[in-house]
Amino acid sequence: MKKAGIITFHCADNFGAVLQTFALSKVLENFGLSAEVIDFLPKEITNLYTLFPDIRYTLNQQGYSSALKAILYRILHCRKIKTRISNFGKFREKYLNLSESSFLTADELLKEKPKYDYYITGSDQVWNPDLFSKIGGSYFLDFAPDNSIKISYAASIAKKVEPEFEPFFEQHLKRFDYISVREKSSKGFVSKFTDKEVWVTLDPTLLIDDKDWESICDFGNKYDEEYIFVYDLVKAPEIVSLANRIAKRFNCKIISFSGGKGYINWHSRFSTASPTDFLGLMRNAKFVLSTSFHGTAFAIIFNKPFYTVPHPTRGSRMTDLLNSLGLNERLVKSIDDPGIIDDIDYAKANRNLACLKQKSLEFLRTALEIA
Repeated sequence: MKKAGIITFHCADNFGAVLQTFALSKVLENFGLSAEVIDFLPKEITNLYTLFPDIRYTLNQQGYSSALKAILYRILHCRKIKTRISNFGKFREKYLNLSESSFLTADELLKEKPKYDYYITGSDQVWNPDLFSKIGGSYFLDFAPDNSIKISYAASIAKKVEPEFEPFFEQHLKRFDYISVREKSSKGFVSKFTDKEVWVTLDPTLLIDDKDWESICDFGNKYDEEYIFVYDLVKAPEIVSLANRIAKRFNCKIISFSGGKGYINWHSRFSTASPTDFLGLMRNAKFVLSTSFHGTAFAIIFNKPFYTVPHPTRGSRMTDLLNSLGLNERLVKSIDDPGIIDDIDYAKANRNLACLKQKSLEFLRTALEIA
């Protein structure tokens, strides 16, 4: 059995990060491959989620004021953070096939060079310049042997790449055998640095259907009333106001993972939720309000009525997804006048999704030499 090594953000205690890792692994296994997640644990990612961050590193990266707030937050919410870390750790242990060796730095990866038949980077923001400017080329597979098959699957850049980083892109993209990106808005940029075809492919979470996700949902008795589910990464007062209006429209409560001012009066918050809790709460929601790409993706997977409020710095990926599925009317352009709120006719959207899924799987079959 041939073996594929995946490098991505599996170590982030973030729902989208671990669930897209699970999804890509499952797709590769469905192709008859042995899929292994390379246990790369760079400080640039893990320091954001650990209970005891490296203080010197945090000060250097965030400055005194932001670092102090981050450290105080961990002290005040120590018990919740510890529970959340444990829940994500249990998910990885149960559902992800991690490499036997762990790698804390890019140098360790380059030195050991873990061996696979296929090397895959993605999905998620593996090509975000804020990251590779600090880590280097690990998420560009610089540790993979020259004669190996190197693949990017639905790699996301997430933001504008400044001209100073373009030579880095050009140097590293030359080594790839197959390239796909997650956003249409990234295709033109990446194409400048390679003569290979650049595909646009779906986020891995959209490659497996709702039944696959339901098989790992936690349907525990955490909540037995109707509710709208808010997955908000922005925490702007306008989002709180919109959520309250939607809840009033449906005459139901609000469940959110968010904390902070404005959220405290909501009926319930699940700040320690596990990835399987997230799936269960999303699956059972009456309505979904999201400022997250993966919040939007799972609303679509479970065919939920939803609104998406574009993230102020990462909104293009949400816009691209909704446009490709013919769901652009669910994108909130004005908080004061969000537009329609009725149920969505998912028949057309699901047909569009099936076509995009077929094309994405075709890319993987081609790259993995599967007939």
